[in-house]
Amino acid sequence: MSKKDGFYLYFDWEKPFDRLSDEDLGKITRAMIKYVKHREEPPDFDGNAALIADFVFPQLARSMQYAKNGALGGKTTQEKQMVEPMVEPMVEPLNINKDINLNKNINIPQKPPVEADVYGERFDVFWNAYPKKVGKGAAEKAFKKIKPSGELLQKMLDAIVVQKQSDQWRRDNGQYIPNPATWLNQTRWEDEGTAQPNNQDISLDEFFS
Repeated sequence: MSKKDGFYLYFDWEKPFDRLSDEDLGKITRAMIKYVKHREEPPDFDGNAALIADFVFPQLARSMQYAKNGALGGKTTQEKQMVEPMVEPMVEPLNINKDINLNKNINIPQKPPVEADVYGERFDVFWNAYPKKVGKGAAEKAFKKIKPSGELLQKMLDAIVVQKQSDQWRRDNGQYIPNPATWLNQTRWEDEGTAQPNNQDISLDEFFS
């Protein structure tokens, strides 16, 4: 990623990782190290491990790109701030025409720390769960405008799992599934009948509860 040997593990991954067997967790962890350190593409996983890998490795790739941009000087100020959210002091220029008491403590205002790209990572989770992959740019814009909390993201994922089983979404090979941006702008996760499903099948909502 950069001169620093390592990568971030996000607290949001704890619940999904708890769903894995020790064997699958070991395989994914080993693949993550090889992906970051040696740039080896991850293998094809099965079952629960495949669902976890679908959102873990895109986030690793995003972090690697941010770190690379930061090491090279960065493409934009915003990207550099995402890599290293440093707090830099803003010192007002001294007025040499004013008497200054150098023995007096001076409070130097500081910039607030830059918020990490939490919503970009949450959007990756939403995008992987939504069955209709069209208009990704518009969908991401709508998603970041909402700025969903972890709890709201869970509610969205629960609603998607239920709505995927509805007649409307299953009819004509998904022809009537709303575009993801439309679904977000119309707050369709609040539609009636989108309560958390009560069955024993493995579904995406289990990984983020």
